[in-house]
Amino acid sequence: IMTGTGAKTFSPKDTLTWSQAATIASVIHSRYYGTTLDTTVPEGGDWYTPYMNYAASAGLLPSNCPSGAAADSAYINRSSIAYLLAHAVDASALPEISDLSIPDIGSVGAEFQPSVRLLYAAGVVTGMDDGKFHGERYTTRAEIATVVTTLLMPSQRVSHDSAENSDMADYEGSLENDCVMAKVGGCYYCAFKYYSRKSDGTAGSA
Repeated sequence: IMTGTGAKTFSPKDTLTWSQAATIASVIHSRYYGTTLDTTVPEGGDWYTPYMNYAASAGLLPSNCPSGAAADSAYINRSSIAYLLAHAVDASALPEISDLSIPDIGSVGAEFQPSVRLLYAAGVVTGMDDGKFHGERYTTRAEIATVVTTLLMPSQRVSHDSAENSDMADYEGSLENDCVMAKVGGCYYCAFKYYSRKSDGTAGSA
């Protein structure tokens, strides 16, 4: 899905460009739908030209995508990344598992709001440390690698239910943070370890 920036480098702290983001989205889309992604560079083109062309033909690019060489130098913000990734797979692959609020959704452009809402509801995106999405900010290569992981691996997605039954609090407090998830047919099954509570409220043995 992702390659390095050199023979032995990944450059995790580098800011993601439009060409890099479009490449990631194109690879995901082609593998998800089983379509051909011809990476042959046309005469007069650059390494990213085939990916930008594919992304354009597949409807992955939002209206603010730069053209030509600018795509390889311009940084892409979080709202635009959400648009690319949300369109790289079918919505059926992003079932709703979270009702986490998006405090600053009003500052996200109308073109991008559906994609941001979809990724939030699917537990692919959870926001920054302050809980906000910050759609105008840029993203590092390390950060996009994390989002791609949660997009492609449902077991890594983060669920949230603000209306959960208070009777479940005791159980939730006794669960380890890790779990195992498997998809069988159209259903996801999740297994947790349970630790009984001690009289002082701390977790006991499994």
